[in-house]
Amino acid sequence: MRTDRGGRATLGAVPPAAPIDATTTPPAAVDTTIHLCAAALDGRVDVRALGRTDAFDRAHDAVLAVETALPDGDRLLVFAVGAVVVFGRNRLDAPTVATIRERTGRDVLTATVETFEVSVDPRLRQPRVLWDGAVVPAATPEALLVVALVLAESVALERYEEAVEPLVEETAELARRLARKGRPPWRNAPVRRIAAISVQRLEIARWFFLLERPDVAWEDQVADRLYDALVDDLELRDRHAALERKLALIEHTLELVTTLWEGRRGRLLEGAIVVLIVVEIVLALAGSG
Repeated sequence: MRTDRGGRATLGAVPPAAPIDATTTPPAAVDTTIHLCAAALDGRVDVRALGRTDAFDRAHDAVLAVETALPDGDRLLVFAVGAVVVFGRNRLDAPTVATIRERTGRDVLTATVETFEVSVDPRLRQPRVLWDGAVVPAATPEALLVVALVLAESVALERYEEAVEPLVEETAELARRLARKGRPPWRNAPVRRIAAISVQRLEIARWFFLLERPDVAWEDQVADRLYDALVDDLELRDRHAALERKLALIEHTLELVTTLWEGRRGRLLEGAIVVLIVVEIVLALAGSG
């Protein structure tokens, strides 16, 4: 996770109160730095429902996000994947976190906070991605929206990465117990865990369109190149694939334990039936004698 630098900053070329509208003509690029702060929420967000409320004044359907102004004028984007990006900030203070919770109904996972800087250098012909930042020839609305989207996907993916680690450890302990005792636990089958993991895999497949270029990137050459560079820099595809492999391995292990558990219960049930039949025969013979 990237570190937080602390402090405040202004949007510079993009006025804090101005919406990030990909349909308007951007102002002429000047030498400036735009700060962004992203964080994951504790779950997905129904942005279409939020877009119909008074708390949000603009929707970005191309990236499944809604936008609004914070009390101090800085812009807040809320993404359906369960992440927020604030323009003009390089930290999230307590009042901002409280405002996000109030408007989205979700808690901010402060451990996932990432900061990013977009610097403008009109002399460049193509964008360059640096550590915790990027340099672009012009801060077009499309480019800024692409940066916000990739940051949102990165922090939301981190939420899933953090959530899967306890499952990995729990499954490993179950496998170690099976190796020691040679039999699965009698009382509990991990059916619910398998179902929960399957839900997570479906959510990732549905909400992480990491391999699909967003429509907004097709509308601007800088945004197009910036999207590819940021996805590679934040290793989104590799992280996504690693997460999928972990979930698949957990699911396979739990399915194996469940199969053994069901087989063991089946054998015990068959044995109980045989005992009952024998008892019934003995009782019948004793009664006839």
